[in-house]
Amino acid sequence: MVGLLPLAAIPVLIAAAAAGFPGVLPVLGAFPFVAGAWFGLSLWRGREPRRCVWFYAFDEGFLLPDDARADAAPVRWSQVTDVGEVWTEVYDPSAEQSRLTLTGYRLRTADGRAHEISRSFRNVRDPYGDVGQLLRSLAPASLGQTMPTFPAVDDIIAAYARTPAPGA
Repeated sequence: MVGLLPLAAIPVLIAAAAAGFPGVLPVLGAFPFVAGAWFGLSLWRGREPRRCVWFYAFDEGFLLPDDARADAAPVRWSQVTDVGEVWTEVYDPSAEQSRLTLTGYRLRTADGRAHEISRSFRNVRDPYGDVGQLLRSLAPASLGQTMPTFPAVDDIIAAYARTPAPGA
C-alpha cells in the first residue's frame, strides 16, 4: 500500500503544471522514475526475510536449528512418539491442475513438541546431488558399488523414526 502512495501526487502535479507553476513540468517528467524507485524500494523493504533451516541427523537423534530459534536442542529418536506425513497441494503447470505431494514429515515427541522435516533438505556433503542414483545406475557395476551413497530424508525417517508398537 505504501508503495503506491506516489500515485496520489499525479493529479496534484498535473493541476500544478496546467496552472503554470514554475518547475513542475520537469518534476512531472521525472515522476515515473521516482515512483518506480519508490515502489521498488517498498517491495525490497517489505520482503519476507529468508529462513535458514538445517537438519542434522545422527544415529541417536537429530537437530533442527532455525535462524529464528537459535536455542534448538537435540532430539533423541527414542523420544519420537509419532511420525506423520505432511502433504501440500502443489500446482503442476503441465497438467494445469493442483495435486497433493508429500513434502515432509511431522515428528511428535513425548513432550508434545512437533518438528517438521522437509523432504527438500539435501546432504551438503553429497558430491553427486540429485544425479547420484542415475550415475550409479549408468556406471559399470564395479564403479557403481564403490561410489558413496548418502541417505535421503525419506531413508533417515524410515530407518530411525520408527513409531513404537501400541502398548510399548
